[in-house]
Formats: sequence, structure tokens, C-alpha cells
Amino acid sequence: ATRHRQSTALNLEALKKTVVLAEQELDFVTRDLVQEILESEEEYLDWVNTQIDLIAHVGIENYIQSHISA
Repeated sequence: ATRHRQSTALNLEALKKTVVLAEQELDFVTRDLVQEILESEEEYLDWVNTQIDLIAHVGIENYIQSHISA
């Protein structure tokens, strides 16, 4: 899990740098596209971290049970 989080952090950092570079190069189409990807990835990371915290709080069994009955 730690390796995945480090990899994700590096990927987000690369996307942020790409946004800045595209801005510097006046490539606004690429900037907007990469910015959308970055925002989507940040939202996904937030969702994943929320699920991990929830599992830690209620336990894996209760987490799974809550998703089966939903």
C-alpha cells in the first residue's frame, strides 16, 4: 500500500509539472486536458483514502457487509 501511495504521489506531481509546462509553452489545450486528469486523479485518491480510513474504523467485515446490502 505504501508503494502505491508513493507512486500515486509521484504521478500527481508529474501531472502538476505538466500543467505548469503546458502553461509556459502556451499550450492551453494540453494544460486544460491535463488539469482535468489531475483533478480526477485527486478526487479518486481522496475517495480511496476515505475508503481505507473507513475500513480502519469499522473493520473489513463491516465495510464489506455495508457494501453488499447497499
